[in-house]
Amino acid sequence: MSRLSAAATRWLRTLKRTLAARITRYQARRILRAMERASPSPFATVPAEGYQRGIDFYSRQELIATLQNVLATYRTACGRFPNLVSPQLYSEKVNHAKFFAPIKVPASGNKLLTAHFLPPALEGRVSLPEVVWHDQQPALPANESLAPGDYYLKASHGSGMVKKVSFPLDAMQRKVLEATCQQWLSRPYGLEQGEWWYNAFPPHLLLERSVSARTPSISLLFYVLGGDVALITVFAKALSPGVPNRRLLLDGSFQAHAEQDPEEMRLGDLDLSEPLKQRCLEVARTLGAQFRSVRIDLMVGDDERIYLNEVTFSPNAGLPFVGRELDRRLGSLWQGAGLWR
Repeated sequence: MSRLSAAATRWLRTLKRTLAARITRYQARRILRAMERASPSPFATVPAEGYQRGIDFYSRQELIATLQNVLATYRTACGRFPNLVSPQLYSEKVNHAKFFAPIKVPASGNKLLTAHFLPPALEGRVSLPEVVWHDQQPALPANESLAPGDYYLKASHGSGMVKKVSFPLDAMQRKVLEATCQQWLSRPYGLEQGEWWYNAFPPHLLLERSVSARTPSISLLFYVLGGDVALITVFAKALSPGVPNRRLLLDGSFQAHAEQDPEEMRLGDLDLSEPLKQRCLEVARTLGAQFRSVRIDLMVGDDERIYLNEVTFSPNAGLPFVGRELDRRLGSLWQGAGLWR
């Protein structure tokens, strides 16, 4: 390739990026104008005390830039912009809710405040993993302060910041982990993709006692829409570089779904007794009854107790994780576009 043709290629790429950015920014402004003119308009209302929306959290300039990021990311993944003015698909409603739905703060997304979502009806029926330590500083607790064993080291304010660790730690392990902890604490999570609520509280580090000897532990992710379980994802998160996540999609009756995530390695059959499956479904429905849409993340311990791991309002950061038809069906089960009932 000649120098001239190489320069022309670079110029064309720059032009395409510039035009794409301008088109996306125009779309972001168009969505905000449409929502301002809506009747009723979210811009003309104030959320209840203890709740906040993306349009309250971001400045006007930040709001446009963040909405532009969300639109660009969605278009890259799907080849089109999402409809955020009159959302129909589940993924569209998740992204709409980021900006226009009231979200409870500071409990939402805060791993140290997950218990706030537990209704009295579930007392004694569901537990929380024991948090044995938490702090806002990256210095991990001394070996002698914790019983030997397996723990999960996490950041309180986002996804993907987790490592399985075994105490006692040697000096090198401690040094590496504390450097990682410093990175976690200094990293705002989700701001650029509209997940602002992870930044509505001071970030902490925490150590949870492991509830299962299985590595990786298995999470049961219940998508509760309209008070019923519409989809279950059985998820084994890879905790080592180069090891793929494993996932299995089930319907609301624990039957394997015809559609499976092509991006993930399929998890083998789930080995849970029928009574335990029913207990999990009851917990997910009871927890989810307070919401129009929510993902309830449960774990089953080696003692067969059910543990609440997280309550999630923006699964997969709002990107589709299923095909268009299932995305549409899930969206139809989500009445309106709000989160709380």
